[in-house]
Amino acid sequence: MNVAPIGSIIGGGGRGEVPPSASGAVGGVWSDEKPPQEPDIAAAFRSGIGMAVRSAWMTVDQADVDTFAAVTRDANPLHVDPVAAAAGPFGAPIAHGFLVLSLLSAFVNEMTGIPSGAKAAVNRGFNRVRFLSPVRVGSRIRGRMTTREVRAAGATRFIIRATVAVEIENTAQPALVADWEFIIYP
Repeated sequence: MNVAPIGSIIGGGGRGEVPPSASGAVGGVWSDEKPPQEPDIAAAFRSGIGMAVRSAWMTVDQADVDTFAAVTRDANPLHVDPVAAAAGPFGAPIAHGFLVLSLLSAFVNEMTGIPSGAKAAVNRGFNRVRFLSPVRVGSRIRGRMTTREVRAAGATRFIIRATVAVEIENTAQPALVADWEFIIYP
């Protein structure tokens, strides 16, 4: 059958073959009729399935932690009192887990941004969020995202499911891992 590798159609790594209905082939023969095309945005995300992308490193400082504590009204001494935190189980102040989780928005925007041509990209929610290592104030962290699935959600949008993590510089175990879903409106 005359079928093009998927990578040659959407710019990916040639991970398989496009079924005739998606490639323009009809009964093994190329047709002049083109099937409906998915948005280029979905194709771009689909071409990256399985590939990890990382953001730049950023330093979590005490001012970030204090600001987050003020906004969320979580003034736990482990976060905001360096003297008390030094005597605690981590030997230093640590960032709130939800502060670290919320930084994924900035990391993903840096890694992918709102795709060109999209009307909106919105958070659909997290699954299986796990906090694995504390982030000590002064640590450098970065985001890592691996797209796992791109699927249509009606005629006007699609959902991206990704595995995300926040890595801590010079630490084997990440601060957190989660599955995250976004809705893209092309």
